[in-house]
Amino acid sequence: MNIQWSVGKKLAGGFGLALVMLLSIGGVSYWSLNVLVENGYWVAHTYQVLENLEGILSLLKDTETGQRGFVLTRQERFLDPYHKAKEKLPQRIKDVRKLTSDNPRQGPRLDAMELVIAKRDEELSETIDLRKKDDVKESANLQNAKGLEEALKIVLSDKGKTYMDKIRMIVAEMEDEEKQLLKDRTDKEAASILTAKLSIILGSLSALVILSAFSYFLTRGITVPLQRVTERSQQIANGDLRQEKLVVTSSDE
Repeated sequence: MNIQWSVGKKLAGGFGLALVMLLSIGGVSYWSLNVLVENGYWVAHTYQVLENLEGILSLLKDTETGQRGFVLTRQERFLDPYHKAKEKLPQRIKDVRKLTSDNPRQGPRLDAMELVIAKRDEELSETIDLRKKDDVKESANLQNAKGLEEALKIVLSDKGKTYMDKIRMIVAEMEDEEKQLLKDRTDKEAASILTAKLSIILGSLSALVILSAFSYFLTRGITVPLQRVTERSQQIANGDLRQEKLVVTSSDE
């Protein structure tokens, strides 16, 4: 079946091909950009988790600093970092829980960490309460400060150190999990960037080659027969009827 295309259809076909290739390149680029944006979000998300985990450790150190300062001096001002850290700690834990809600492996670790933090807080509170039992006069004479003696016994029992070691181990496991996710997401982000670049470069080159070839054959298919007809018409107009029969293979106008 011989399909006869008019000049208008040929031109429309050329523009249509260009439009299809342009939309294809744009579609692939748009998809790559969406993947890149999504990966960027998750990379930032992972950094937030790591930052909050480090924040939890920092607050726990503050509580320990305040507790030890008060135990040694019995000065209330040393409890300022202790109270401030205790106030901020629940929100930090809540933030980490919310940020890691998409990862089922992190929830149990966070539960275990909260239990250890609660036990450690009991130990800190116990030493602080014991030290508060000493009056100011006894505190001035360390030999008669029974609360200090009892508090130091608890501190030297290494219960607090054991709790902190467990907390650090849990935090390290959570950070390792997040760092692996960060590596995977960073690799995916790099792959998305490469895909976007290749799509634009290769798509543009392919479009250039195909459209150039199409334009060449389309132009020849229209202009060459038209030029022959124009030349023959001019010869006839000049009275020259001796030319051979005009042969035009084009099936359009």
